[in-house]
Amino acid sequence: MFFPHGPRASTFLLATLLLAAPFAHAQSAVTSNDALLRSAVYEVVAIHPVKNASENIIQVDKDLNPLPGQKITSRFEFNDHGTLTVTSMTLETLLCTAWNLRDNSQLHGGPAWLKSQRFNITAKPSEEFAATYAALDKKTKKLVSQHMLQALLAERFGLKAHRASEEKNILALEIAKDGIKLKPLDSTKAQSGGMTIISDSKLKAHGTSLDALASLLTFPLQKTVQNQTGDKNLYDIDLNWRPDTAADAASSDDANAPSLYTALEEQLGLKLVPRKGTVETLVIDQAQMPSEN
Repeated sequence: MFFPHGPRASTFLLATLLLAAPFAHAQSAVTSNDALLRSAVYEVVAIHPVKNASENIIQVDKDLNPLPGQKITSRFEFNDHGTLTVTSMTLETLLCTAWNLRDNSQLHGGPAWLKSQRFNITAKPSEEFAATYAALDKKTKKLVSQHMLQALLAERFGLKAHRASEEKNILALEIAKDGIKLKPLDSTKAQSGGMTIISDSKLKAHGTSLDALASLLTFPLQKTVQNQTGDKNLYDIDLNWRPDTAADAASSDDANAPSLYTALEEQLGLKLVPRKGTVETLVIDQAQMPSEN
């Protein structure tokens, strides 16, 4: 899984592993299996602060089909046996991942270095739990992974936090007047959470829900987007729009492309409507720099 860093990451990759379901539902489902959660802990955790700027850049694997010349600065991945690998990510982004927040505006409080200090993390469960994790279905893996990351942050970063909600201006993703232009994938074959490639003017996603699309759109728009279509299908999405700055637009091959708002309606049959909405937030009561090991 891949996540952007900072408020305006110009090019980033992410999969929708932890974006597919609202956190409240995930938490209630996963706590229904107390025995599983008690064993869902990491046996070995190594955390190293990123000290040099050169450490922030890693080349995207060619099998991920990045955009031409694309590089990625942060990486987050659970393997099939529950091992977590984090490359050059801030605590802010880890918190958004662990609590399934759409963007960093849903975080309140925390130390000054929350947004700036990056970390490399490797966390491995016991061999016994790794075997248990490997046998879980995909949905349960998502929920357990969230729980394990939350527990890691509590133990190693001394994290104490509580959830809240607030009313704020949002963008509602709705179906345009002429109807959606996407073809649903076969529900018996499609898998949610396909790899997504996104930049300031392109988005390509496989097996993606409109809930996940709304989360992805939060980054280029820098506004909270909520799916209010009521549509629960999975889609392959290919969206192209004009970069939002004059400099980027002038250097882009898509300088004549429509705005993101227009592209959504013309290419996908969706629209964005300003509304008031309830947004879940996470309030950081305490967080401390972890000891290096």
